[in-house]
Amino acid sequence: MTKMRWFRAGNNPDIWDENVPEPINDLEAARRIRKICAAAADFAQIVSRDAGKSADRERYERAVKTAMQIALKISDDLLRDAALREIINLCVNANNLRRAEVLFRGIQSASIREAVLIDNPSLQRQR
Repeated sequence: MTKMRWFRAGNNPDIWDENVPEPINDLEAARRIRKICAAAADFAQIVSRDAGKSADRERYERAVKTAMQIALKISDDLLRDAALREIINLCVNANNLRRAEVLFRGIQSASIREAVLIDNPSLQRQR
C-alpha cells in the first residue's frame, strides 16, 4: 500500500493542468503564464529537436494552449503584451515559428514588439 501511495505522490499534475480560479486578476494571470512557460521550457527544447515522444509534444501543446487562454483574459494591454512575449519565446524555443508569428501580431506595444524581435531574430525573417 505504501508503494502505491509513493508512486502516486510523484505523479503531480503540470502547472498548466491545474484549475485556474475564476475570476483571476491580470497580475496573477501574467504570473501564471510566466510559470507555465518556465515549466514547459524543457518540453519546448525537446520538441524543437524533434527528439521528443508524442507525450512531450502533447505537454508542450497543452502548456501553450493554457497560457494563450489565460492571456485572453488579461484586460491590461501592457500586461497582456508581456504575457504574449513569454508565450512567443516558448514557441520559438520549440521551433514553432508559425504560432509565434501569429502571437506576435497580437502585441500592441511597440517597445515589446521591438524586444521580441531582438530576443527572437528568427521572427524578423518571418515578417
